[in-house]
Amino acid sequence: MSACVLVGVTLITVGPSLVNRRPDPSPFSDEVWAANYWNEATSGRYHDVLAILNEAEKTFPNDPELLQQKCSTLILNSKQKEALSLLPKLLRSRPEPGNHLVAAFTYYANGLYKNVIEESTLALQEDKRSWRALGMRAMARYRLKEYGPALTDAEEGLRFANEQAAGPIDVAQFYSLKALAFRGLGRYQNAIDTCAAGLELDPRGSAGEMQSVMGTMYRLSGDPVKANNFALQAKIFGWTEEDRMLPYAYSLAAKKDQQRFATRIDTEHLIFFGDQTEDEIIRLAINGEVLIKMYEKHFVPLTVNYPFSVYNFETSDAMAGFLKETKGISRCSALGLTSLGQHFIATGDHLGPGTFAHELMHKVLGDRYSKLPDPWAEEGIPELMEKFYGYIDGDKCVVFWGQQNPLRLDPADSEEIRKLNLSRIVTRPNTEDFSGSIEAQRLASVFLYKCGNLQPYLKTFDAAVPAPFETRFEAAFGKSFAEIEPRWRELYC
Repeated sequence: MSACVLVGVTLITVGPSLVNRRPDPSPFSDEVWAANYWNEATSGRYHDVLAILNEAEKTFPNDPELLQQKCSTLILNSKQKEALSLLPKLLRSRPEPGNHLVAAFTYYANGLYKNVIEESTLALQEDKRSWRALGMRAMARYRLKEYGPALTDAEEGLRFANEQAAGPIDVAQFYSLKALAFRGLGRYQNAIDTCAAGLELDPRGSAGEMQSVMGTMYRLSGDPVKANNFALQAKIFGWTEEDRMLPYAYSLAAKKDQQRFATRIDTEHLIFFGDQTEDEIIRLAINGEVLIKMYEKHFVPLTVNYPFSVYNFETSDAMAGFLKETKGISRCSALGLTSLGQHFIATGDHLGPGTFAHELMHKVLGDRYSKLPDPWAEEGIPELMEKFYGYIDGDKCVVFWGQQNPLRLDPADSEEIRKLNLSRIVTRPNTEDFSGSIEAQRLASVFLYKCGNLQPYLKTFDAAVPAPFETRFEAAFGKSFAEIEPRWRELYC
């Protein structure tokens, strides 16, 4: 028989050896029923599994094994609260191996980590060599920032898992737990070494946290392609907690980069590298720090993912060669690149300050919102930053964003601009006509900025579109497109 238990953030299976066959009536005593049940349970069709258990519960309302399965299956159906409400009934039922483990799993799914420790400890009183209970307790202690005890449980659980010939994925999860504990203790090199050992057992990684730490390890070892793959998998697992290893990883990566460039200048948020003179890089660094602080003040709050590397090249060919050789990026725009996964911006003096301002906004937006809810804004808002001018007024820096040089406008576009429909730009950004172009998206973001609605628009990204509006753009104005369009035509048409 089987009950699902959480170690890290992935589910493993408590095997039939944990459940003693007993004479009491149970649906699992019926071989036909049990075979049908296990067939559904192993198929991943958890909604159907829950229906089978609900029907069986009518006949066997207090069967502990059935209650174990139901708690686990409710969680797999994203019904953590229902599982929690069922837990008292399970714990009041006849004592059964696995009860405390399932209770620990249920508490973990509900974020009740102190209860997880209590139930795991009770499970260990029944079986002091239970690597599953030690894994549960280690993860709960990690979540409570009890890194020392978490490391002790992870090491002991790893020993028992090896002694009991647990599967490679199960064993690898203890390497994940050890790495997390080392990370919490600030022992970063131990965390990386532990990941390397776990990776040999389970090349894909078995939990979001492991994927995250593995990604960092690969980045440090100079394999950006694998690093990005692991970072993507970590994101799929929903790993959003701040990665305490990142500052350490970035500092080591910066040391490697320093050997490749003639000049390095550090600011509060950015690390600039280039082969130009120190004065030239200092000028770029000052501009970058001013821009990032203005973005924070006027547009988007910054996250913790700093410092961030900026590579400044003298030619597009030099930039392409560096990215291919050191970052595993064989195709990129000649106008620059921002990589959130590898934590850098590639730009160049020959591209002008507007390109750098554009790429820097990609960084700020990408950190704040992993994916912008409105596709048109992915390029539209950075495009706004690309065209700007300003001046110093006393101790203030006055900047006007989105100012297009008329000499750079294509006369052929003027007629297209007069035909532009604002709602079409915002709601259908991938069309092949002019309304789907970056130029049109820039005009939409300039319109937001000139009307004083860019910041309200960005704030709508934190929640669903507020009623009664159909789009965030309309919500930022508090008006429908029909009411906004006259102002749009006044400016552009």
